[in-house]
Amino acid sequence: MLSITPDGDSLRYLFSIPLAFFTPMIPKGYVALDGTSLTLTSLAIPAADDPNYRAGCGTFGVMLIAHTQSRTVVAMKSVGDSVNVEVDVVGKGVESIVRNVLEGGEGGAMEAMIERAVERVLARKGLV
Repeated sequence: MLSITPDGDSLRYLFSIPLAFFTPMIPKGYVALDGTSLTLTSLAIPAADDPNYRAGCGTFGVMLIAHTQSRTVVAMKSVGDSVNVEVDVVGKGVESIVRNVLEGGEGGAMEAMIERAVERVLARKGLV
């Protein structure tokens, strides 16, 4: 955990996480911290001059309202403590689909899509 910032009756928590786990996170998606599902309030890849910069890591934030603070383990953590992080299954699904399309290789979905687009343009221009 990088920081805890009061915001009225709530607390904003900021965490650092390796990019391998960061990439399936989606804005306003969900993340489970020590078993508690929370809404992501921020996602960023800090610049090298940012005080929250960690090589190969991104940051994410959550907010705990007063009720959540009184009923969760993560609310008892301090800056510097580790937490168990589980990424939202929807984000994982989106990442998997995009990865399969982009890394499909020869004969993959991306290649077929580009091939169809090129064929349409060539036909429109009377080149095939």
